[in-house]
Amino acid sequence: MIDFIQEKLQEAGYKRIGVNYPDVALYCRAYPGRCYVLNIVDYKNPAESLLNTEALVSLNNSVVSFLKNKGFAEVDVIHLIVTYSEYVAEDLAGGRIHYWVLDNYHDSFIIPYGQPEKLDNADVIIRQAIGLKTYPSENITGMEKVKKKKKPVKILTMNNLMIFINIIVFMILESLGSTQNSYFMLEHGAFYWPSIKIHGEIYRFFTCIFIHFGFSHLFGNMIVLFFLGDNLERAVGKIKYVIIYLATGLAGSLVSCIYYLIIDEYVLSGGASGAIFGVVGALVYIVTANRGKLEDLDSFRLILFVAFSFYSGFTSTGVDNAAHVGGFVAGLILGKFLYKKSEQIQY
Repeated sequence: MIDFIQEKLQEAGYKRIGVNYPDVALYCRAYPGRCYVLNIVDYKNPAESLLNTEALVSLNNSVVSFLKNKGFAEVDVIHLIVTYSEYVAEDLAGGRIHYWVLDNYHDSFIIPYGQPEKLDNADVIIRQAIGLKTYPSENITGMEKVKKKKKPVKILTMNNLMIFINIIVFMILESLGSTQNSYFMLEHGAFYWPSIKIHGEIYRFFTCIFIHFGFSHLFGNMIVLFFLGDNLERAVGKIKYVIIYLATGLAGSLVSCIYYLIIDEYVLSGGASGAIFGVVGALVYIVTANRGKLEDLDSFRLILFVAFSFYSGFTSTGVDNAAHVGGFVAGLILGKFLYKKSEQIQY
């Protein structure tokens, strides 16, 4: 999409300005005494990008200064931030530059509230470019094409794969017996520390992450994972998401094993909740690192959810709270080490 927009800008008479910045492409259109500049910012993968607010502000000021020294009395600059969420773009802009958003996840062009609505004819070119890329055979205007574009449903995500695996395992177990039968679940990989300590069945640390005791147990866990997991995957990427999911699930199992071994209580347990609390823990760190906002998440709602979840767990019976705490703390730690905020770069 970025290449297509750049092509259409050049066809419309915009000239590219060479700058020593990664992941940006500056285009300008000059008139007597005035110059319009559109900076296309490739921010599709924030975790790996070298860009941040200070870098864009520095670039903005350098371009304005350079063009004014060339004799342009008026220089208008807008940064077109290409990313998966307008909230991510808002955070990158930091309220210090004029910006638009090209949401590459939904193929939509967004002019946020309070931002300039026009830059010469660049906004029209962008809308038409999106429309032509999406609907090459339809005889309608660029604006209509963008409005009629349906949001794509992204199915092939690691988060959805984890949900799918949990559901498939549950269906297989139900076909073989009853997931609410303790002895049956013990035979099929549930967590039970005497089996680990006495018989060396360490595989239970892993298998217990993917088994659930009854449909309501599965449903509750998968609903939470469905609504929160994608946020984490988009923030850290597919591989790091899988690392966080599996590592925090294992951490939850390990903490649970140590805790119940110490208090000498025999508990049979299983479920993805340790990994899910790990996902939530990583999100808590990432949201905090992004000044309390990530896409549609904010720190208040996320912390409220965590508080309610822990309260519900500690006031209910038959809940492996040790696994929840272990997974959550591991998620906080892994979030800190695996999530990389953009580092400042030099101009």
